[in-house]
Amino acid sequence: MKRFGVQASLLAVGVVSLVGGFMLSGRAARADEFSSLVLSLAILVTAAKIGGDLAGRFGQPAVLGELAAGVLLGNLPGLEPLQYLAADGYLDMFARLGMLLLLFEVGLELSVRDLFAVGASSLLVAVCGTTASFALGWSVAAQMVPAAP
Repeated sequence: MKRFGVQASLLAVGVVSLVGGFMLSGRAARADEFSSLVLSLAILVTAAKIGGDLAGRFGQPAVLGELAAGVLLGNLPGLEPLQYLAADGYLDMFARLGMLLLLFEVGLELSVRDLFAVGASSLLVAVCGTTASFALGWSVAAQMVPAAP
């Protein structure tokens, strides 16, 4: 409990300092791209950390809270000033790089023995997940755009 409070306080102080420095340094139009990128990363990492810690408190995986924090940042009313995060090319590049590193790390930890141990069930999950996603996507698209081929 105490560790979470210290981490959350440090993150909040860091983000407030970055936002304050950003505001004091002048207008956003004059800010360089690096400062904007650092502020964006600080906002995203703070939200992910808080979301992950909250999910852990409810007995859920931290990644679920991190994903929920990202969804909330992108969709909560009143957070329109943060909408630029969705179109930032540098953040997109970091997200893709992070995805590649995560997949690489998972691949390093996976052994063939482990793969065969869960092979049948993981194949079933993959086939059902892919089929269900395709069916739901197709049905929603058919409902929303009925004239499309």
